[in-house]
Amino acid sequence: MFGIMNKLSGANLEKLSSEAVEILLKRDHEFRLRVSSLIFDKAIAEHMFAGVLADCAVIIHKEFPEISEDFTIQARMFTKLYDINTTLTYPQVTEADYEDRVIQWMRQKEKRRGYAKFLTQLFVRHLITEEVMSAAVQDVISEMSNAAKQLKSEQTEENTTQYVDFLFESVKVLPASAKTLRDTIKTALSNLLALPRPDLPSLCMRSRFRMEDALKCV
Repeated sequence: MFGIMNKLSGANLEKLSSEAVEILLKRDHEFRLRVSSLIFDKAIAEHMFAGVLADCAVIIHKEFPEISEDFTIQARMFTKLYDINTTLTYPQVTEADYEDRVIQWMRQKEKRRGYAKFLTQLFVRHLITEEVMSAAVQDVISEMSNAAKQLKSEQTEENTTQYVDFLFESVKVLPASAKTLRDTIKTALSNLLALPRPDLPSLCMRSRFRMEDALKCV
């Protein structure tokens, strides 16, 4: 299964996904859980493949509808993945192990971004419900608003930036039919941007521009 997921692409999607199904048919419930975890972990760690991995999940779902339950459980890991107390910030050049710290910062940032992308890809393919997607969006909006209003520090600014990135990645993929979700994001971003800048000390200009870009996608 590792080999299949590592080779998966748009060109061989049907073939390799069918091979994955054949393997799953010969194994038990625990193995399916491990495979769904593998797909989820790979998609958020390598988010450029989020779409094709979600397409693979759709094919597997036809034979194993329980995989939706697996993804729902993993989708609810928001509070663990976005633990604000563990958010890494870009290190100072003078810090020990500077290069290693930069890599750790990038990995965490990209993994959180990947979570947003894959969650939305699962939603548009009906592999998780709107209720699950909405709960994640509402959590992000609440945390983003709180973080943006905190006294500025490297960590509060980084947290705010990553919450904004979550909404940006989501709204890019959400279809027009997901009007409630799109309207929720639009209202939240518009309301936050309407506040005086001094009220949002941890909302940097980069995040403001990203929020404006997100609003253009709604």
